[in-house]
Amino acid sequence: MTNVFNIEFQYKGLIYPALISLRSTKEEYTVYAQILNDGLLNILPEGEIHFRISNNLRKASEPVQSTKMELIRAIRESVLKHL
Repeated sequence: MTNVFNIEFQYKGLIYPALISLRSTKEEYTVYAQILNDGLLNILPEGEIHFRISNNLRKASEPVQSTKMELIRAIRESVLKHL
């Protein structure tokens, strides 16, 4: 099942809007976030990111930069509040 909604999240003292597509399976939630602001293009050049809520990128195929992890935590927190 897929759920689509808008959120706002705080990152480094600023508030950013994002369009979230949340996909769920039996035991897993995957978040696809499209950031609706150009202010984070230095971290996310494509303006989007995806991650799993339950393992927080434990199975990532490439190392995740610390700035990107901070951003993921901020988005994840807002998504969980929304749910």
